[in-house]
Amino acid sequence: MENQKAMLHKGAGTRLLKAETFLFPLLFHLRQKGVRVERGYHAKSLGSQLKDADRLGANFALIVGENEMREKKGILRNLCTRQQELLPFDSLEKDLTSRIFADIPPPALEAERM
Repeated sequence: MENQKAMLHKGAGTRLLKAETFLFPLLFHLRQKGVRVERGYHAKSLGSQLKDADRLGANFALIVGENEMREKKGILRNLCTRQQELLPFDSLEKDLTSRIFADIPPPALEAERM
């Protein structure tokens, strides 16, 4: 069954290509693990992109802009609780995967019997 979680990332300014180059393999690997991933293709404001992610039913948004590329850390925002945390790039895939899959409730016992 495909995981219905979604994430969105934002690259900004002249460093967009660098962010794309870094994030593309991450998005690919997350998709291979069953995570539904969307990304911002348009030069929209961060607020607009977060609203888009919310409309898609995303539980998380990964924010990577110029500052994050410089600091080599992404901002993971939980769209349900509005809490956010900085995640270092060197462990980003592992950290994202653990948080996304930890957010999935276990299947109901009734559903397992069917």
